[in-house]
Order: sequence, then C-alpha cells, then structure tokens
Amino acid sequence: MLNMNLFNLMRTVLGIRKARRVPPVSAKPQIGSSLVCNDFRVRLKYPLGDEQWEWLSIMGWRHVNMRSNRRRYQSLSDAVFRKLLDKDARDEAHQTIMQQAAVLSGK
Repeated sequence: MLNMNLFNLMRTVLGIRKARRVPPVSAKPQIGSSLVCNDFRVRLKYPLGDEQWEWLSIMGWRHVNMRSNRRRYQSLSDAVFRKLLDKDARDEAHQTIMQQAAVLSGK
C-alpha cells in the first residue's frame, strides 16, 4: 500500500499523469451496467430507451467496465438518475449534477 502511494506521488510530481479522456460511445448498455460521467457513477436498474441513451451519450455519459477501472467515483442516487431519464427535467438535473462535480473537484 505504501509502495503504491509513493508510486502515485512520483507520477504526480513528475507530471506523468494524463488527463482522463471520454471513452467512445458504445452500444446501448444492458441492465446492471455502470455508466459514468466526470466523477459520477450509476448502475442501471432498468432498461434505457434509444432516445434516452442518445441523450445521455451526447451529455458525456459512457458505459464503463468497472472491473478494470481503478478510478474513484461518487455514486449517483437512483432518484437523481431517474430525473436524468425524465425528458422534461433532465437538462436542469444534468446541469445541477455537473455543478456539484465542479464543486467537489474544486474547479
């Protein structure tokens, strides 16, 4: 654990770290898949429609295999994610989420 922390510190000091890139858009995810955007993660509990997935992917949400992902994310509540799927409230909900992400990351 200490060795990994030292290794991470050296990567940061030497400027080796790379900024996160948005993965390419993939096919519509299945139930149980994880979606991420910036520092937020949500696990799908119900199927997405084609229009919902298109909007989410345009807004930067991507399907990520969490098994090979070591990054840390804040879990998004199911109620908030349902607002993202509601056609009438999703723009406002997404803007609120991204403002929270900026506050949490200190930007």
